Amino acid sequence: MASNLSCIGFADIRNAESFSKLVQRALRRGERLRLGARRGFVRYRCGGGVELRMLVVQNELSFFSPAFCEGRSVVATLSQKSRPEGDDGELIVTAHIHGSAEAAREGEGILTRTRVAITDSPLVDEESLWNNQPVELRLACCASGGVQLFDTEAEFDEIVNREWRELRAVREAEEAREAADVAEIMANDPEAHLADSASTSAFEPPSFDSQGVIEVDANKRPVPSWSIKGWGVQSFVPTGMLRSDVGVGTADVFLNGFVREALWRLNDDADGGPFWSIAVETCGFTLTVLCDPEDLPREPKSGDVISVHGWLHADLASICPARSSDDTLSRIFGA
Repeated sequence: MASNLSCIGFADIRNAESFSKLVQRALRRGERLRLGARRGFVRYRCGGGVELRMLVVQNELSFFSPAFCEGRSVVATLSQKSRPEGDDGELIVTAHIHGSAEAAREGEGILTRTRVAITDSPLVDEESLWNNQPVELRLACCASGGVQLFDTEAEFDEIVNREWRELRAVREAEEAREAADVAEIMANDPEAHLADSASTSAFEPPSFDSQGVIEVDANKRPVPSWSIKGWGVQSFVPTGMLRSDVGVGTADVFLNGFVREALWRLNDDADGGPFWSIAVETCGFTLTVLCDPEDLPREPKSGDVISVHGWLHADLASICPARSSDDTLSRIFGA
């Protein structure tokens, strides 16, 4: 199973020991930025666009995030924010992705709304994010929840929407039986049907959300609302926003789209290796999908249809740098 780390070339980081060694190496070799007297940000560049970002508070690791700093740019306005792991943890924001900066300034042209993890959040001036002004997000998605490739739109529809069609057939059969029962009851005793309407109500699928998406399987993966035929070849669902067990949501997404470019990249760290960086067009914008090569059945190519469950993250520091009284590079760990 892929992870956020294996999607950026760290396929060999599989246990606590190997992860600890990676963190220690990153702390030793990374670029360090002092953020006040007892806080420091570490950026470890691994090659291939990969970085590890860490926040150290009083010599203790407080924040760790893998990142891809060459994601495709989109224009967004930001709203609701949260830090599920505390004040120094990962910053998650709601991004309203627009077709253009002009549309964003006018409050129009919203293509989608999603939760995004800001991987360089210790460097971001958060006060500047909530003024309804458009910002640039360099958007990337680690395909850590699974990825599928299809040669054609027809193949995508057959495989991805097959389960949905089966569920829809079950619903339609239930509705047909219910309609027959209602007709029989009405024919024999209309008043009895009205008195017992609660027990003969139509079949209902579980838990609609406001976007017309329901969750049906053990992994809480979404299927389309009952009113449509299935997922489109270009579709984007912020699945992390559907989760009620984690407050305002996570940065998990499900997306389908067209492959426009596929690059074989190399993470140069001692424990690093290859990974795929794939430009995917979906719902009016393009983002970068990062894949563990072991998760793909073959090499992706331009024109493929791709289906991804993953973790969405972005850079913001170059757009909204933090205000700091001491922003000089410094070795903050006693050196």
